[in-house]
Amino acid sequence: RFAATIYHGIKYTDDLIEDLSSKEKHPHIAISVDMLDTGIDIPEVVNLIFFKKIRSKSKFWQMIGRGTRLCEDLFGTGHDKKSFLIFDYCSNFEFFRINKNGTEGMTVNSLTENLFNIQLKITQKLEHLDYQTDEYKAHRSQLAAQLHKAVCKIDDARFSGQLRIEYIHRYNRADKWQSISDQMVRELEEQLAALIVPTEEDELAKRFDLLMFTIQLAALEGISAPKPKIKVIRTAERLAEKGNLSQVQAHKDLIHEVQTDEYWENADIFAHEKVRLAMRDLMMLLEKKDTALYYISFEDEVLSVHENQVEYGISALQSYRKKVNHYLQNHQDDISVYKLRNNKTLTDPDYKHIEHLLWHELGTENEYHKTFGDKPLMQLVAGLVGLERSAANLLFSEFIS
Repeated sequence: RFAATIYHGIKYTDDLIEDLSSKEKHPHIAISVDMLDTGIDIPEVVNLIFFKKIRSKSKFWQMIGRGTRLCEDLFGTGHDKKSFLIFDYCSNFEFFRINKNGTEGMTVNSLTENLFNIQLKITQKLEHLDYQTDEYKAHRSQLAAQLHKAVCKIDDARFSGQLRIEYIHRYNRADKWQSISDQMVRELEEQLAALIVPTEEDELAKRFDLLMFTIQLAALEGISAPKPKIKVIRTAERLAEKGNLSQVQAHKDLIHEVQTDEYWENADIFAHEKVRLAMRDLMMLLEKKDTALYYISFEDEVLSVHENQVEYGISALQSYRKKVNHYLQNHQDDISVYKLRNNKTLTDPDYKHIEHLLWHELGTENEYHKTFGDKPLMQLVAGLVGLERSAANLLFSEFIS
């Protein structure tokens, strides 16, 4: 064949590469993903086609290096190879002109990938001796069965599946899920998690799943995870405002319960699982302008970092957060808040007014930092009050122009 696809897992891979290296044999065109980028020395190469985004500087130059090999008499006696062409369909050269050093390790996992990975870790944690009761063992078996089913759904006939076919066939066997080793976790995360087929469920429901799984894993690891807990409380408060809806009324006791310190002091993973199952289907009831406040990036939770203990309980932090939210939502005609909402230039008195408001009238500077961390004051307020549609349209029309 004049052109051939070369990838891991197919038969005669080495033979194909050897034939490609010979100008007398077919193929003369090779299509590959992450296979011929490095370690291949074929002097006859005169055309490179980049059909994917590259953000690693070292890999970028290694790929370019495939065309830099000298080749005498390539186009006839005395006509040596003096240049080669690169067809860059994904603007990689433009990217590296701006980002001289690239952005190593900046890949962002999908929501489906994060859900698979965190349930995998929970399933492994439940193998500990502390969780060998009938209830915990049944829960672990259910999780393992779901994960195994997800792996079995990966289509190994697709190109992406063919690249990882070794791992698909290794972990689509039920007996592999009886015990999960660290190596298994690593291979599933690195090789198969990105291939898991997404479910056709509401995205907000799946994001709430990830939030609750984050809390469950934190409980199993003995980590407090205050930020995810506060997000659940804020979500429950928003749902409580929809109390006239029958779907919310059906879970009113649970919605009130998760807003108490008693719940968070005594809840185990089964209590958290009950909350997840009850509230996930209620997420669609929240307006998107509300959900944007608390579903920004669940995948950024880093469970391995131990946060310092503080003297404030969840309710104490929440009361300050409530006061700030309530004031800003009900005082949008405040001149400084109005300027923020309409993208107007702020003056020094505006900065001082908002600082006095949040650090003296509604609470203290210490409470602010305990609740919102190091987030800049004006950035926080702007995020809470939002941007008027007319101001956004004006900015967008200027950008289009």
